[in-house]
Amino acid sequence: MRRSALRPRTGHGLVLALFVLVIMTTALGLLALSMTMGELEVRREVRTVNLIALSDAAMAETLAHLAVDEDFEGVEERPFGEGVISSEVTALGTHTVQVVANATYAGQERAMRGEVLLTLSGPVVIDWERVGSVVVSD
Repeated sequence: MRRSALRPRTGHGLVLALFVLVIMTTALGLLALSMTMGELEVRREVRTVNLIALSDAAMAETLAHLAVDEDFEGVEERPFGEGVISSEVTALGTHTVQVVANATYAGQERAMRGEVLLTLSGPVVIDWERVGSVVVSD
C-alpha cells in the first residue's frame, strides 16, 4: 500500500465550504436590505410627488374660481384622484387674498399658501410657499 492513500482527512474542504456559505448568505442579506430600502425611498417619493400635485391642483382650482368670482371662499374638501383636496380663501386687503390649498394622500398632508392679487385680467399669484411637512411612516 502507498502511504499517501492512508493520509488522514483534515476537513479543510468542509471549513472552506462553510466559509463560502456564510459569505454568500451575508451578501444576499445585504442585497435584500438594499432593495427594501430602495423600495421605501420610492414609496416616499411617490407620496411626496402626489402631495405636491394635489396641492397644486387645489390651488389651480381655487385660482380658476377666483377668476370668475372674487368672493369665492375656497374649495370644499373632496376626493380628487387618489387623494383629497380643499382650499380656503382669506381677504388680506381690497384686492388681495390669501389662498391655503390643502392636500391629503396616503394618510399624509401638505399645504401651499399663496398671496393672490385680484386684477381685472384675473388672479395673479404674487407670493407662495409650501407649508407643513410630510411625515412618512412605513
